[in-house]
Amino acid sequence: ASAPRGQAGTADATALRAVTIVDGIRQVYNRPCASAAEGDGRGSEKGVRAVREKTDAFCERFSSRIVVTDLSSGAPILRDVKAFRTRYQTVFRESGRRLKHTVHARVLFLPTSAGTRNSDTTGTCFVLDLERHECLVTPVGAALDGALGLRGPREQALWALYEVCGDEV
Repeated sequence: ASAPRGQAGTADATALRAVTIVDGIRQVYNRPCASAAEGDGRGSEKGVRAVREKTDAFCERFSSRIVVTDLSSGAPILRDVKAFRTRYQTVFRESGRRLKHTVHARVLFLPTSAGTRNSDTTGTCFVLDLERHECLVTPVGAALDGALGLRGPREQALWALYEVCGDEV
């Protein structure tokens, strides 16, 4: 059975918007940015500014209410936007120019039919990506700024589920 006239176009627009938003996040993540080790080791003003600008551009693509959750356990990994920002600032600062995020597979889950909470044109769309991160350096332990140490650089493959509602992740 085909979708009633107009619903297919709405679903296509919702899918395109969600994919565009998630791809924009990846494009910012992949912007080259010198690591502390690649610079003078003291965090030159230019390097600090570049990390801040990349972090700002990355974080502005997410909702101010963001929570990153481990879907297996349901436990929050990053509880709020402050933790999210601190973690990614550390990743960008420490990983350097070779940090890269690629998508190897993608599944879209579109809003359901009329009558559900996701039925309008700004409904929630889920984007499930199989991602590969290269030259990734992350903080160890609870100190998201790297004060307790760093892990990496390494390659890491993972599934990431992005919930896109309107223009927010």
